[in-house]
Amino acid sequence: MSDKNKKSENSQREFSIYHLPPNILLTIFHYLDLKSLCRSSRVCRLWHNYANDTSLWKIVDLRPYQISLRTMKKIVHRRVSECTKELHIKGLVSATKKLENLSSPLLEEIKKKAVNLESLWLHNCYLLKNVSIESFPGCITELSLAESLVPLGWFEALKQKNLFPSLVHLHLTSCTRISSEDISSICQLKTLKTLILRGCYRIRDNDVRAIVTNLKNLIKLDLCDCKKIMDVSLHHIARHLKDIQSLSLSNCYHITPLGMAALHDGCLNKLVFLNIQACSHETQRKALELFAGNPGMTLQTCDTELDSGNDSE
Repeated sequence: MSDKNKKSENSQREFSIYHLPPNILLTIFHYLDLKSLCRSSRVCRLWHNYANDTSLWKIVDLRPYQISLRTMKKIVHRRVSECTKELHIKGLVSATKKLENLSSPLLEEIKKKAVNLESLWLHNCYLLKNVSIESFPGCITELSLAESLVPLGWFEALKQKNLFPSLVHLHLTSCTRISSEDISSICQLKTLKTLILRGCYRIRDNDVRAIVTNLKNLIKLDLCDCKKIMDVSLHHIARHLKDIQSLSLSNCYHITPLGMAALHDGCLNKLVFLNIQACSHETQRKALELFAGNPGMTLQTCDTELDSGNDSE
């Protein structure tokens, strides 16, 4: 290839990469995953500046990666900023043991840097015993500890301090150690509108009563796989949660048609979604009979998902 052709090719390459408008190049960077973004930042100074643009780090999702505590600290120090709105962290588990990738100093750093953080999701974190709930950013409106190992009494500090004045959504899916003591502490979060207790099999009727009498702003309650609750829980829900919109009770096989009747008699006019999958056939039939005429009501059962609003037309 002649020198002239080489110069022409180099010129075209330079134009195609470095002469793109800044907004176009930044848009391209938006499509990169976290790992590719970090690699791109090492290509040249221009790419480094683009890869570190705060608009690219509004959502920091670290779930696909096995990240040590040391690396996690570097990421938080370099990438998390006041523009970060969501942060997802997955617990680090090896074939032989659970490794630490979360600590109170790390959470304090997140609290200091992500002053506008809205959602914090911790997945499969088995070492919450090493961190205090007081280290969590108080500005968040959504907290998830899905499938994490929550130590007994971990929420106790909620009774002493208003740690999360704006918390609206709390997800505790498959946090199997959640007990009555924890529920008592969680009931201090008066701003909650969504409470997900799916798979928290220790939840009993007394816990449901505590929830609905203290958290009256709830519009979504998920009790799927809470297999110890019975009809009396539905009496409490119908009496106290007048604004409830979504209620999930799948696999709560102690609930009977009487519970469905109690729910219906509560005149929950805002209820638009009811999940009763894996409840008894009698319970499901009773629910279909009672709620099928409700406009806009969606009943989710084992065999069918019936949109009552469409069915009634």
